[in-house]
Amino acid sequence: MSEQADTLVAVHGLVDGLYLQEMAAKIRRGLAGQAERGYATGAKTYGYNTVPVPDPSGRVDTNGYPTLLGKKLVINENEARHVRRIFQWYDEGVGVYPVRDSVWGSLHRADGVEWHAAAAGDAMGLPARATQDGIRTMTAQEAVGTTIARGATV
Repeated sequence: MSEQADTLVAVHGLVDGLYLQEMAAKIRRGLAGQAERGYATGAKTYGYNTVPVPDPSGRVDTNGYPTLLGKKLVINENEARHVRRIFQWYDEGVGVYPVRDSVWGSLHRADGVEWHAAAAGDAMGLPARATQDGIRTMTAQEAVGTTIARGATV
């Protein structure tokens, strides 16, 4: 490869990297704006339903569907009681694995998708701790003094 080709590859790599950074910043700004307006910004969340909010101007997209301003989260009471129970167990110091074992296979979303109990630690915002036997999730007592940014909202 020539010296000129090497330079072009380096320049294109730089431009592509800058483009990706700019796109990521625009996506973060757009999601932050949606969150500030009270709209959902991610995938379906167990314990909630999403309700589309159509644009009041009556605009439609290219397929003839109403243009949406966003989607509002509405508590799904049937699922929320399970979420509340899981957070109650967490507050009582029950570890993630006993919680997972208690709810395994018993929770299903309203749309029929099975709840993945392996996500219990993430859902509860628990940090992991390395042990001789591998990595495990901390109990509530062990997590005291660590940064746990998430909280129950249902």
